[in-house]
Amino acid sequence: FANMKKVLLGIFIALGMSMMCSAQKSLILIGDGTMAPHSLATTGVYGWAEAMQQYFTDSISVRNLALTGESALTLYNGRLEEVLEECQPQDFVLIQLGQNDLRDEYETAYSSTEDMLKYMMAIVAKFQAKDVNVILSTPLAQPFYKAGELKDRMGSYPEVVRRAALAKNVALVDMEAITYEWLQTLDEEAAHVYYKNISPESERKEYLLTKAGAEKICNLLVNNLKEQTIAGLAEHIRILY
Repeated sequence: FANMKKVLLGIFIALGMSMMCSAQKSLILIGDGTMAPHSLATTGVYGWAEAMQQYFTDSISVRNLALTGESALTLYNGRLEEVLEECQPQDFVLIQLGQNDLRDEYETAYSSTEDMLKYMMAIVAKFQAKDVNVILSTPLAQPFYKAGELKDRMGSYPEVVRRAALAKNVALVDMEAITYEWLQTLDEEAAHVYYKNISPESERKEYLLTKAGAEKICNLLVNNLKEQTIAGLAEHIRILY
């Protein structure tokens, strides 16, 4: 009888662990170099998504699949199907694109705003067809100053993301607006505590994030997610500072 009790207890524990594992959802992060995991390979450069898991309980597994150079075009024509296979129904995917889409010097990544909208709509539709919860994010504002004054560098590309989110009825984190407002509180010298120019020899400054910048951006984004009270996600956010 004692052995039977041990067997039953083992079964109940195994079932409980199985239910806990099956209850865990993934938050899959897709986007460009501002998100991608740089710190292991590039000194002084970090992706904001590297700091993400600490904000969530064990019920959410954060998986950073962001890639330097990613755009709506490269995702749609490249690894979209591979990423889709990583998702299960009711998982979450956060997609932040636009930083490279506007780069007409990047032939493999560039698309017009009209084409980017088509790619974004198609990408979202693919995830929705698999019953994955989609969150779109506009690209980060950049610390681009002229005569000491912060200038818009993203043009109309963030609006593409806003339009796609509205048309497909998905959540939106407007990081371009959030980070632009934040940068307006900083001068150029202070902004460079958070952003690093990785190609100072180029006419077009290439800004990625320092460790301080990655932590700040991640904090801004997660706080916005919390404020939106996205069901199934917001209740698992645990660290805000």
